[in-house]
Amino acid sequence: MATLNLSSNGPSIKSSYQGVINAPAPPSGSSSTYAQWALFSVQAPLANAFQDSGNKESVLKVQATGDGELEDLLEDFNEGRIQFAFIKIKDPNTGLPKYVLIAWVSSHVP
Repeated sequence: MATLNLSSNGPSIKSSYQGVINAPAPPSGSSSTYAQWALFSVQAPLANAFQDSGNKESVLKVQATGDGELEDLLEDFNEGRIQFAFIKIKDPNTGLPKYVLIAWVSSHVP
């Protein structure tokens, strides 16, 4: 069965996650699509979790962190990778921070 190793890069994953949680409020006058994020990717081998062909291990790593318009984040998604984005965005209705997790697996991932 395939496994996902979270320990190898555990400190950087935790630090990036906490950076999003503790990010300051967006600058005044920023748009409703302004966000802070951490982007994580799965390193090869891209083991298929549904195949039972031996013990394969994939490793999760921090690919990027940043802030800005969500369009900027979209440019970092890759058609050939399994990626996860953890996002902090301000709810325009309540003004409260909201957290979003995006799991990205395109049709081009083997």
